[in-house]
Amino acid sequence: MTKGRVLITESYQPIDKLVKQQTRLTTENLPGVVIASGEIATIENSAFTANKSTSFEQIQRVLAWQQGMLVFNGQPLDEALTEVSRYTTIKFEIIDSKLNQTKVSGYFKANDIDGLLESLKNNFNVQFEKVNNNIIRLSLNTEENH
Repeated sequence: MTKGRVLITESYQPIDKLVKQQTRLTTENLPGVVIASGEIATIENSAFTANKSTSFEQIQRVLAWQQGMLVFNGQPLDEALTEVSRYTTIKFEIIDSKLNQTKVSGYFKANDIDGLLESLKNNFNVQFEKVNNNIIRLSLNTEENH
C-alpha cells in the first residue's frame, strides 16, 4: 500500500460499525489487521496474514498492474504468459516444452504483445507464429544464424 491505512477484517462485520470503531478504538483493539503505508497483507482462502513491512520498490512492483504494467521476477515463461493472457485476448501455445523453464524478468506493458514477442525473440531465441488474432505459437528457434 502506498498511502493511508486499510483495515482487514472478517466479511460479516457490519461496515457502519467498523467505521465508528476506527475513530474510537486504537489500532490494536480493532477487529482485524490494520496495514499502513509501506506494509503488505495477503488474503488467501478467506484468511489473511499479518502485515509486513516492505520496500517502496516492492510495493511499486506489486501495484504495477494499476499502470497497465506486468512485472516478472524470474517466473517461468508459461506462468508469465498466463498472466499476460489475463489482460489481453491473446492465448499462447508453447510448442517446445523446454521454453516452460525459461525464467522471465522485467517490466512489460500488459497490452504490448509485439514488444513482449520481440523481447522473447532477442533474449531467448524464441520464434513465434501468429495463428490468428488470438493465438500465438511459441517455439525455440532452431535455425542457425550466419
